[in-house]
Amino acid sequence: MRPARRRPRAWRSATTSCGISTDPARRSSEGRRRARAGACPSVNPDDTRPPARDAAGVSGTAHPSPDGAPSPDGERVVAYVDGFNLYEGLRATRWSGVLWLDLRALVSRFVLGGQELGAVKYFTADRREPPDERKRQQLYRRALTAHGGVEIVTGHFDRGNTLCRHCGRMTVFPRERATDVNLAAAMVADAARDLYDVAILVTGDGDFISAVEEAQSFGKLVKLVHPPERVNDDLADRCDFAYSIFKAQLLDTQLPGSASPATGPPISCPFEWLAIAEKALRLNGHAGKYLRSLLDAVRSEHYELLNPIADALAAESSGPAGD
Repeated sequence: MRPARRRPRAWRSATTSCGISTDPARRSSEGRRRARAGACPSVNPDDTRPPARDAAGVSGTAHPSPDGAPSPDGERVVAYVDGFNLYEGLRATRWSGVLWLDLRALVSRFVLGGQELGAVKYFTADRREPPDERKRQQLYRRALTAHGGVEIVTGHFDRGNTLCRHCGRMTVFPRERATDVNLAAAMVADAARDLYDVAILVTGDGDFISAVEEAQSFGKLVKLVHPPERVNDDLADRCDFAYSIFKAQLLDTQLPGSASPATGPPISCPFEWLAIAEKALRLNGHAGKYLRSLLDAVRSEHYELLNPIADALAAESSGPAGD
């Protein structure tokens, strides 16, 4: 987790659940440095390495009180995830094995000691095309529902005329509708109803600046967690804290490979979303042997280059095992 960037804003005369006074007159220079880094006072402020899962001050739930019950004074945290901005950012990296994402586990990485994660709201839309991509997205939402802990809010796509930046012609293109509006409205409405103290906003879309300012007008703090390849400096400057998502965090917060929902058939991660080593295990016959031989022949840092080969082999062969 890189050090968070904090923008100047009016401090509330109070003490946070991490034990740092929010009154500048009462804060030590060491406490100020730790607050800007988005870290609990128990975290070394000079250590900017990505945190371990159970590192001090960074965990999925509020630190318990001595009797084991959640701290009654913990700050309430609600997360708002811009599904397609996150998805497109992850796709742009061309990393394999990161799309079958456990959203609650990922968001928990940005919850500090003394804070308690409540709702995780995932805003997405039904994609009409391409059909294969739509099928994978629907499968993913079913897996999130079966796993639990995430509230899914669905918008929709429609067709509209879009100006092509390359040729200058108007093109009919599917456009996402309502998702951004739903997210912004929910974050502001929840702030007005005092349902959280801290909002975690997972996006890199600058259109949310107004929503961030509205939430802050109710005295709420907003942490920005921007997906890879989706950095927006204007949005980051408006938020109280800003964090990056690292590949190691993504690989460590994947959903189980398969799930058994209450109704319907078992759910498995789509072949196209598997890590390259798992693709090699799932492929049948000679295609699988060939891919495994390629993995043996190249260094692990070059595995990502084999993803197109694996997908082509799957399409031309009898398909992945178990299909």
